Amino acid sequence: MDIHKSLVLVLEEINFASRYSDLCKKHSNFDESLNDYNKSLIQTFLESNGVKVSFSKNENFFKIVEKVGELSIQFNIIPNRGFLQFVWDVKKGQERLDLSWGMWESITRELASIDAKKPLFSSSGELAEILTEALSIHEDFRRELLKMQEGHV
Repeated sequence: MDIHKSLVLVLEEINFASRYSDLCKKHSNFDESLNDYNKSLIQTFLESNGVKVSFSKNENFFKIVEKVGELSIQFNIIPNRGFLQFVWDVKKGQERLDLSWGMWESITRELASIDAKKPLFSSSGELAEILTEALSIHEDFRRELLKMQEGHV
């Protein structure tokens, strides 16, 4: 498995694979996806939910960087033609912990042999719904990483 063993435990604890797979299935209407929208909707939504985020113009993604105990987590949100891709990068010092390339669909495939497609949105309401669930998954991941470091996992 291409996921660090301590991260496997955390991901299983938060039911990551089934939650992400369900999110993707719920938001999978390719015919209705919103190709033309203002990316500032994403930044506004995140900031209004208390998330400190920056946008990488060159690489076209939103980036959330946080310290969780002795770990650094980077959570990227990559919008592309109505799709949202989520990517994690976890480091302990300078060591990157294996996380199956960090893309949530790769993690899901690795953990549960499920081929999840990136979620699609067709309206700003659906965008908010997807981001709300993604932030919930991310927050649970952070919480369990902290517990793991404190010896509770």
